Amino acid sequence: MIGHTIVDVEMLNDEDMKSEGWDSNERSAVLILDDGTRLYASCDYEGNGPGAIFGRKDDEHFAISVQEGT
Repeated sequence: MIGHTIVDVEMLNDEDMKSEGWDSNERSAVLILDDGTRLYASCDYEGNGPGAIFGRKDDEHFAISVQEGT
């Protein structure tokens, strides 16, 4: 993943949810890399459901949020 660029951000789609075995109504943001890799958060390391992606740059803290339909 090193050297790749984020080219889009969207919500988990039905295929992502199915491939993980998740049936929750909760969705997480997905970072799309230039090689087609899809990165998204899980609520834990066992993959029990989607979660939120948080970030920090210097003293600024943020969460990645994507509105459906964008």
